[in-house]
Amino acid sequence: LSSSSAASDVYKRQIKYRLISVQAKAKQKPENPWQELAEMGTGAHILQTIPAAFYAVMVTGSYQEAIETSIRAGGDTDSTAALAGALAGAYYGHEQVDEYLPHIEDAGALLELEQHLLESAPQ
Repeated sequence: LSSSSAASDVYKRQIKYRLISVQAKAKQKPENPWQELAEMGTGAHILQTIPAAFYAVMVTGSYQEAIETSIRAGGDTDSTAALAGALAGAYYGHEQVDEYLPHIEDAGALLELEQHLLESAPQ
């Protein structure tokens, strides 16, 4: 095994472990999920950003709540909220995202890309 392959395997195991841990924490239904998220860590490193985004989606009930929780936790809020927004949008659906589209620069281009992806996806 090359050293980069071994390092990749280490990251995969660590992310898997952290996601399992996040799932267990999310089942506890915290009163203030953003505080729990802040304690877990919301730094720019992939080992914090990915689990933090999944946690934000798992402990909230809407697209908006997932993003707000990511932001209120502090840390690398732009990365965490962007990933949480992508996950929440996929989970909750287009309807919860639509109201934000007028505020997004180049939203039309994003909608065209979405349509292209949907049309080119295997049936």
